[in-house]
Amino acid sequence: MLLRHGLIYLVARLVPGAVAFTSLVVYTRLLSPEDYGAYILVITTVALVHVNLFSWLELSLLRLLPAYEDRPAPLLSTTLCLYLWLSAGTTAIAAVAWFALPDPVVRRLLLVGVPILWAHAWMELNLKLCQSALMPIRYGILLLLRSASTLCIGVALVLSGLGAFGPLLGFLVGAVLACVAAVSWQWRGVRPRLDRRLAGELARYGLPLTGSIALIFVIDSADRFMIARFLGTDDVGVYAAAYDLASQSLQVLMMVVNLAAYPLAIRAYEKEGVPGALAQLRENGVLLLSVALPATVGIVVLAQPLADVLLGAEYRAAARAILPWVAFGIFLAGLKVFLFDMAFQLSKRSGTMIWAVAVAASCNVLLNFWWIPAFGVVGAAWATVVAHALALAVCIVLGRQLIPIEVDWSQAARIAVGCLVMAAVVLAMPAPPGVFGLVARILGGMVGYGLVAIALDVMGSRTWLAGRLRSGADA
Repeated sequence: MLLRHGLIYLVARLVPGAVAFTSLVVYTRLLSPEDYGAYILVITTVALVHVNLFSWLELSLLRLLPAYEDRPAPLLSTTLCLYLWLSAGTTAIAAVAWFALPDPVVRRLLLVGVPILWAHAWMELNLKLCQSALMPIRYGILLLLRSASTLCIGVALVLSGLGAFGPLLGFLVGAVLACVAAVSWQWRGVRPRLDRRLAGELARYGLPLTGSIALIFVIDSADRFMIARFLGTDDVGVYAAAYDLASQSLQVLMMVVNLAAYPLAIRAYEKEGVPGALAQLRENGVLLLSVALPATVGIVVLAQPLADVLLGAEYRAAARAILPWVAFGIFLAGLKVFLFDMAFQLSKRSGTMIWAVAVAASCNVLLNFWWIPAFGVVGAAWATVVAHALALAVCIVLGRQLIPIEVDWSQAARIAVGCLVMAAVVLAMPAPPGVFGLVARILGGMVGYGLVAIALDVMGSRTWLAGRLRSGADA
């Protein structure tokens, strides 16, 4: 089931991911680093508010819905009621901020940012609902509708001369269109009605996660505000372009695995307890490593051609230096969030998780204060790697006291050998510069890794393939 759902989610995320990747390529050519930096700062601010106010509700729904799958209406009604309350609260805060802020540009950004927050939060809530209910096709349709609308409308508005407001308005319209589709599909007949017991259960699980997620956000995104403070908005745009280039590829692949793996781990834990969860998590971890490690190595060895082919000229020099470090940091963060954090989430001890992230976030802020003025945007990338490594280490130590998640080291070693072969193939290929050379190297690396993975029987691939060949011969 894990592989089948993983493949469905891969397809469900592939086209929207390609659209989002195209957005990065297009916007770094149409927008100056200053405009792109302003756009990124608004989106980052929206994400910060979303993390602190709405994310607990989405994660609680994802975790608790399987226990109420026979009678989900009260849980959905309570969730809808809480969402509307949170939206009303942000409306009041935004009204006060609008009157308090004198800058007209900031006011206009606020008028766009608040509706983006509402639409983004509703969209994420519906995506979690699809994930928990094992509806990957519907998940993919919602993502595709949002991403395609966002890109088309955003590019048209940028070309009409709106600058940073173009992609922001495109993001808003795309999210609203997806939200309309979600309402017609998932909330038909559901009315906002608060069940105090269910609200308490949602809060007890989700609210402790808010602190942890907010601190993860500090590690991932606070450097953008600090770069703006120390270096300027244009450097924010350059740094964000390189960071997003890695995250739009590597993080999306790891998320695809998690979309399939997370609900299966919850169901295994609910039905079989810790032994069943450990068996499922071991399988999840192998799949995560088999996808994430070669993707990370690929970004590291192809950093220069990736930056030169995909980004605008003003962004390339910094991206070549940043990409390898960012890719490694995202890989470490993905191992923590998508594998080892499950010890806290399955045991409903999400509050304990905050200690690992608090130590790492504090380290990240201190290192950014030190390294950004000294080393520029590369210093921010170094600080991210150190912080994610520290968070992962503390998470593993604390999580073992709850559920002792183990990596299948035999499979991990085979995957590592495949990655070494892949890197050697990519570096040895005499590919020409440009798109053709980049694609040739990527395909060559994939073939090299795939052949080694089959030869070493990664995830039983050789055994499965031999069985299929025998079945074909017998037929």
